[in-house]
Amino acid sequence: MNKKGIIKYWNMKTKKQKIVLSSITLLLLIGLVSAGWVLFFNGMTGLVISSSVPLTFSTTMTESEIDTTSSGYEKIEYVNLTNSDGDIPVNVTLLETITDAQDSCDNSGDVVFEVEYKGVPIANGESVTITSGATALEITTTAGQYSCPQNASLEVTLNPI
Repeated sequence: MNKKGIIKYWNMKTKKQKIVLSSITLLLLIGLVSAGWVLFFNGMTGLVISSSVPLTFSTTMTESEIDTTSSGYEKIEYVNLTNSDGDIPVNVTLLETITDAQDSCDNSGDVVFEVEYKGVPIANGESVTITSGATALEITTTAGQYSCPQNASLEVTLNPI
């Protein structure tokens, strides 16, 4: 908007026009801020890791998410880790908990959790070295087609060695 346009805006004859234009501008600003928040903070968790204290976090997939009558379902989460203690070797413990929502259904193998660090899968009991600075773990939860109704959770514990 040039200088003439700004002067013209403030010289409007009715207050109603000013209120309407100000309201529209405010709504657009709120929309932009909300869109930025959704784009940059959806599906991410940030944690600080220490060389002396174990770190535990969990992820869940509920029965309502496992509606896989026509196709499978996959959820990918990133756990951002901040490490200021230098390289930290940790032992990784993965505890899966699956509860049936329907007792007559065999849910074995329906839900699979995979944890990766720097693109390399981590199994229960393995040791990895969390590098200094900012890094991330990727947790992929997959439910196959025609999975039983169930609630599934994964608890990840990073125990400094």
